[in-house]
Amino acid sequence: MKKREKHITRLHIILFCLVLIIGLSIFFGVRSKIKNKSKQYKKYEEIMVDQAKNYVKLTGITLEEGEEEIIDLKDLKRVKLIYPNDFPSECKGYVLAIYEENDETEKLEMNYTAYLKCGKKYTSVNYSEY
Repeated sequence: MKKREKHITRLHIILFCLVLIIGLSIFFGVRSKIKNKSKQYKKYEEIMVDQAKNYVKLTGITLEEGEEEIIDLKDLKRVKLIYPNDFPSECKGYVLAIYEENDETEKLEMNYTAYLKCGKKYTSVNYSEY
């Protein structure tokens, strides 16, 4: 019996290139979509920080050096600084406000960090249940 020799033909090269192009398109499309989603959640965190600053002014919260205050997303919604429809319903979170010295200016100031969890879709770095 005669062995069949395998040759790489133009058709093989064209098919390989097409599969490679399609694969890369899918990869970069999915990656782009994930990155855009992440940007949206980062915007939510920025909104939380901005409204937490307003909440501190509105409620008259004062802290001593090193003290911290947790401002829950529910509280921001309750006082209507954030409307319930502004965030996906599965999102929960909080803003941690700490009165501490700024390393650059060496002055005491309030620092705000938002932590958000939206189901399995997004979780902020260092988010923890309190």
